[in-house]
Amino acid sequence: MLQLRLTGWVEWHPLDGFLMALVAWTRRMRLMPRTRPPYPPEFRREAVQLVLAGRTVKDVAGSLGCSEQSLHNWVRQQRDILKRAAVLFAAETETR
Repeated sequence: MLQLRLTGWVEWHPLDGFLMALVAWTRRMRLMPRTRPPYPPEFRREAVQLVLAGRTVKDVAGSLGCSEQSLHNWVRQQRDILKRAAVLFAAETETR
């Protein structure tokens, strides 16, 4: 970022190098993925089991380093699976 003086001389501003590096960094960041890889299924199962055992979502998420929202989603998914399994089991026992 050069500045032209009235006399025709070109000089560097002290922040020019920083600004150029900042622009280059932001361009690189756009190329990087914005999400992290998914957590392994074992990790999710263990985290959900901790919540179902009585610990709070905030406590478990903080100790494991995952977001509270992710953990809420996993718990909800597990509860939905258990509800469906209970309905199927009840329907199967009624037919016997």
